[in-house]
Amino acid sequence: MVGNRSEIFQRPETREYLFAELVAALRAREPEIQLAALKGIRLLGNSDATGALLEYLRHCDSSEDVIQTAVLNALTEIGDETQLMYAALDSEESVALRCIQALSSRRVALAIPLLGELLANSDQREVRRAALVALGNIGVGDYEEIVVGAINDLSGFVRSEAARVVARAKLTSAFQVLLGRLDEESYPDVIVELVRALLELNTDRDLHHAQALLLHARPEVRAAAVEHWPWEESDTLKAILRNHLSDDDWQVRLSIVEKLASQTPDSMLREDFTQALSDPHPIPM
Repeated sequence: MVGNRSEIFQRPETREYLFAELVAALRAREPEIQLAALKGIRLLGNSDATGALLEYLRHCDSSEDVIQTAVLNALTEIGDETQLMYAALDSEESVALRCIQALSSRRVALAIPLLGELLANSDQREVRRAALVALGNIGVGDYEEIVVGAINDLSGFVRSEAARVVARAKLTSAFQVLLGRLDEESYPDVIVELVRALLELNTDRDLHHAQALLLHARPEVRAAAVEHWPWEESDTLKAILRNHLSDDDWQVRLSIVEKLASQTPDSMLREDFTQALSDPHPIPM
């Protein structure tokens, strides 16, 4: 080739040739070549590559994170939004997930109705979870009720994500749903997210709502409340936590002691700590 290199690579015939070669390289057996082709397609910046990238995903045998990340990066940077939204409905989970993630990263507002429908109707838990994350990034729009409803999803992974999303989006309509879910939730990690969401949504610092978590019938709920207690912002909240050193559950009392001791090196609390931990308690195995 003769001439300025940057000008050569801007020529339509050159870019068309490179695009065809890079797409062909996606079919190579070696992951290294596939990865190089994905990077090249992304750098070429041709949105016409969306179809080829999606087809590659459908037949890709590699589950390597580096390959999946390269595909996602390419779709995020150069993917055609219409094709991404259409493919988010794909029956192949890996295709649907990458498209939802790309739409999320690009914050495509036009995708909100689609994401709401996926959250409400998909039978794939990872797709529902990805749709939730995307709605959290883009905005819930008119789908607040569906997002809040996901707190009672069949999957614990989705319920946990729903708690994070409603807290981040400040959906106060979720408050009672979160409280109700606490009574029946079976997964400890989900309980933690539910409690954290309740405390974050308690923006007016209603002491009744906050203290209700420390009085909950389930000790795992009380322990989670201690873990995420916002007492640093208020002497009153700190005093409430101290008053619960008499909790019936030894593990909850231990959590309170650890929380207070890590933040308040106060010799006046030593007697309270000693008394709280002096009861018979289970010996860790």
